[in-house]
Amino acid sequence: FPVTIHAQTFTLPDLFDIGERVDIIRDGAGTVTIAAGTGVTTLAGAGTAKSSFVISQQYGAASVTKVAANSYRIVGSIA
Repeated sequence: FPVTIHAQTFTLPDLFDIGERVDIIRDGAGTVTIAAGTGVTTLAGAGTAKSSFVISQQYGAASVTKVAANSYRIVGSIA
């Protein structure tokens, strides 16, 4: 399901089933951060695993997919 965010942090809870995806769109000018929430042990993308990623520009987007228990991958316009 898509989520449109303006200047805030989206904390990813470990509530999804394997294979489910959430799309996050940075619609405003402020910074949008995607952070690992409670139970998320791996959030990886752009060649690294970190506890948070930033959508790098206004109107940019990222998709987060659960790939295994407590493990997510993020792709898109991230830094």
